[in-house]
Amino acid sequence: MNRQIRRPSRTSAYHQRGLSLIELSLGLLIAAVVIGFGIKAFNYVMADTRAQDAQRALLQIVAGAKALKSNNAYTGITAQVLIDANKAPEDLVQGTTISNPFSGTFTVAAFSANGGTDNAVKVCANQVPRSECASLVNNTGPSMARVIVGADCNATTTVLRDRIGTTPVNPTPATIATACANDNNTLQFISL
Repeated sequence: MNRQIRRPSRTSAYHQRGLSLIELSLGLLIAAVVIGFGIKAFNYVMADTRAQDAQRALLQIVAGAKALKSNNAYTGITAQVLIDANKAPEDLVQGTTISNPFSGTFTVAAFSANGGTDNAVKVCANQVPRSECASLVNNTGPSMARVIVGADCNATTTVLRDRIGTTPVNPTPATIATACANDNNTLQFISL
């Protein structure tokens, strides 16, 4: 009888030994890089979504206030008044306040502009992060009479847009970047 003894070839021995430590490390490194880029892209998309939600809410609040305007005045307008009149964004109402997408709130008050009395509405958004601050100023600012970035709702630290005063102010990208440099900004939007 002719019996042949099969010996394992070198290639099959190579395939049987598994991954080397270098190959495994390289695979883990590639996976970590891919996950890192994915997280960065996810954070960017989430920031953009929050900014769009804030813009939508801000415009809805201003439209609601304008609908309640009487005798050319916003006297007595507050977030609570908008909530009671069903003029506030329903998804952001939390009890007696209007929350914003940045874990802060929107406050609403009458504002006196150009020597008038309560002839404008001021909406403040607090706890606005740096990237969303610039986006809100750029996208919502042009439809407002005045946009201010400050430490709180009454501060006038940096006027970024002003069509109320005697000299119009229009922001540059550098001005916006400087004004929105904090990670916790308060933005004031004033609409006539």
